[in-house]
Amino acid sequence: MSAATRSALIAGISARTAGYRLLPHPADIGLAFWGPTRAAAFAQAAYGLTALLGGVCDDHSRRRAVNWQLAGHDDSERLVDLLSRLVWSADAEGRLFSSFRVDARQSEPVRVTAAGHARRRSGGYDVKAVTYHQLAFQPSPEGWAGQVFFDV
Repeated sequence: MSAATRSALIAGISARTAGYRLLPHPADIGLAFWGPTRAAAFAQAAYGLTALLGGVCDDHSRRRAVNWQLAGHDDSERLVDLLSRLVWSADAEGRLFSSFRVDARQSEPVRVTAAGHARRRSGGYDVKAVTYHQLAFQPSPEGWAGQVFFDV
């Protein structure tokens, strides 16, 4: 991805608050995400994917937590690892998580605790895979921001 494209990604996104938004794409679906910290941006990407998959509310009767240490040589690869785990959980186990706690200290492995069990609503996307197409995850002037596209 060019420097101009990366700059356009973070332009206009205020990382003072965390969030995500859908990105249009002719064949796939994309997600822009941001947060005041690296950990918050990771969490927002997870919340955004959960929303795309159709997660809507927590089912407390089936609530449980899982812990992951993310694999990858850089934050983009770790992001793909996290989101791929979430796609697999939704597809193979029918599980969507409703809360995410991320420990992303510099120079230490990124750890994620995903908890809950969100119920799927009709109309969610059938995400097949996380792609590397225009993948970005980097510091911004006000925090961290990124984008990712999903094969649907």
